[in-house]
Amino acid sequence: MGRSLILCWVLLFSQMAWATSTFEFNSEGERLAFEEITSELRCLVCQNQNLAESHAQFAEDLKGIIFQKIKAGNTKQEVVGEITEKFGDYIHYQPPFRFSTVFLWFGPFLFFIWLIFWQKKPSS
Repeated sequence: MGRSLILCWVLLFSQMAWATSTFEFNSEGERLAFEEITSELRCLVCQNQNLAESHAQFAEDLKGIIFQKIKAGNTKQEVVGEITEKFGDYIHYQPPFRFSTVFLWFGPFLFFIWLIFWQKKPSS
């Protein structure tokens, strides 16, 4: 059991290292910005994974775009802003709080309240 657990951890961390090793950065700051952006943005194909974890073609393409923008000297805010403009707020795991994202923030809570209060009452 212990060996298989260690093997799982080794495989997990080697996958994480492989994901960023395909890109060559000029500085540690560029690499950290890339990792931060790809861990904050959602893969729209997988929907339950961030870009860093996803191996979908869409995620790979978007990682390439992020890499190019970082290499061009864009800041994290500029890169995230351009991607959000193109794909919408849903691409964030924690979208900004705006009128257009109220349902993303409160939808699950409102659904839970609806389930509690709209149940049929047992007849006597």
